[in-house]
Amino acid sequence: SLESGLTLLNAVYQSTQNQAANGLATQSQVLSARQQLESTQATKLTLTSSEQKLRQTLCTMLGWKYDAKPEIKDVPAADLTRIDGMNPEAAQDNNFTIRYNVLDLDNKDAGSVEYQNLQRTIKQEKEEVASSLVNLYNDVLQKKNELQTAKAAYELEKTKMETAERKWQLGTIGRLEYMQQQNSLKTKEIAVKTGDLSLFQAMETYDWAVKGNLSLSQ
Repeated sequence: SLESGLTLLNAVYQSTQNQAANGLATQSQVLSARQQLESTQATKLTLTSSEQKLRQTLCTMLGWKYDAKPEIKDVPAADLTRIDGMNPEAAQDNNFTIRYNVLDLDNKDAGSVEYQNLQRTIKQEKEEVASSLVNLYNDVLQKKNELQTAKAAYELEKTKMETAERKWQLGTIGRLEYMQQQNSLKTKEIAVKTGDLSLFQAMETYDWAVKGNLSLSQ
């Protein structure tokens, strides 16, 4: 996204300089275009540095040297069929904390205060797990809707890009306008990828919670 934006901002800066040379833009506008370009360049440098640090952290966490070059593959696309099998109401008893407390309950005297307190704790934990699973499931559905919206916006932008392509070939739009449409299409494409990653992460979070990996406040 930054690379696409940099290409466009550089073109805007050059165009503004040319306009200023012909008396069609002010030096203030030139300075503003330059500042936007330099700000995005700085952001890219920061992101590149963060990426390198993250790679080094992953390498050392997983037993490699910090400067190792293991292959890091793309996250797989979200599989929408996974959502059909999600049933938050049937998964609350899988929680590790609840299972431990249920086993601990068997070791306590049924008439003791400890037994009664633990019973209440388990009941509260089951309610908390049930609520959390429903919330996580709803988050999956929300991310699915957001992805579908992003895909629809991308398809619309592709149509606009096809129109811009024809206009460009006919010479009825300028280079800058054409590049702006290219950047807009790239932005929508990245929104689809981001939406897909968000949905995948939401499904992974839900599945791990179903398997019992869900922290409780109790």
